[in-house]
Amino acid sequence: MKTTLLTLLTLASLLAFPRTALADFMANSGSGGYYDKNTSQSYRYEYEVWANNNNTAYTLKVWDSQNYPNGSPYRSSSFESARQALDYFDCHYAQKQDICRQMR
Repeated sequence: MKTTLLTLLTLASLLAFPRTALADFMANSGSGGYYDKNTSQSYRYEYEVWANNNNTAYTLKVWDSQNYPNGSPYRSSSFESARQALDYFDCHYAQKQDICRQMR
């Protein structure tokens, strides 16, 4: 009886484990920015792209470089791919106009 109960409990915990152990993971990270000629200021950002368990949603987290990694990140909405998240970063934070045009 004890052996059967122990076996059932072990089996139940093994079946439950994969669902509880999976979590979002960092798919990409890097930095970028731009120089504003009008104000003579440089803007530098760090980013991380996080994917969900089954790679169906990606979240872009962006920090001012001086606040990375301990400061609160800016967050943007979910993306369908890591590429979309990186393009969003390049357009909005690195001011790459060619990427912005491609996104339209």
